[in-house]
Amino acid sequence: MRLKLLGQTPSIPSPGLELLAYLCARGEALREEVRSVVPLGAALRALHKTPWSEDVVARGESLTWTGESDLGPLRQALGGQRWLEAWALYGALLPGFKSGLEAFQTWLEAQRAWLRSAMHVLSLALPVEEVLRLSEEELQAPADKERALMALLMQGQALLRQGRGKDAVLVLGQSLGVQEFGGGEFSGLSLALLAEAHWLWGKGPKARQTAEKALQRCADAYSQARAYRVWHLVTGDAGALEQARQLAEGLGIADLLG
Repeated sequence: MRLKLLGQTPSIPSPGLELLAYLCARGEALREEVRSVVPLGAALRALHKTPWSEDVVARGESLTWTGESDLGPLRQALGGQRWLEAWALYGALLPGFKSGLEAFQTWLEAQRAWLRSAMHVLSLALPVEEVLRLSEEELQAPADKERALMALLMQGQALLRQGRGKDAVLVLGQSLGVQEFGGGEFSGLSLALLAEAHWLWGKGPKARQTAEKALQRCADAYSQARAYRVWHLVTGDAGALEQARQLAEGLGIADLLG
């Protein structure tokens, strides 16, 4: 059996689902690591007599996921910088799912953010024309909200790389609409990109206002790098530029981010 966690949430009792998601992401984890996010005994009991329990194997002090999933290959493709393979697999991780386990929910949100950021980081190395083509193909018939949002943000990034501020504003405005329709907050990254688009278009006051909001909301390293970078653009703040450079270097994209 193949466990599908991207673009759908399987009907597996909690906290068994949380355990499976964590192990699919990690492959193998020490028992103490697992217990830090999931009550292990309760999770194993929840999986008892389900087909999935056979794929959770104890090996000394570790637990290993021995089955197949879509999350593992996505992480491997991202780690191997195989963007096209990653894009074919990409989807929201456990869409709509919110765990009652605070530690797991914190881990899940971080994992979702990492997946999104890794996709954006890798897309910077693709030719702009390729990004525009792939994003447009997805937007013609998006598989789900997450892929539609990712396509719009990638398209906005590509237009920024071409210096097309006005066009980027229009596309990134659509990304805000997608987020608003879903009842969620605007992501820090979408605001950082939109601020840069306004700046390129010559809308300085709007760019500064949006950049301020981006700085307040960006949490992951890539989004923060974009937010600090645009804050430097609109204010000339040398400290913000240094922050952006340090974050970009940590991500290995200093030469791509500019």
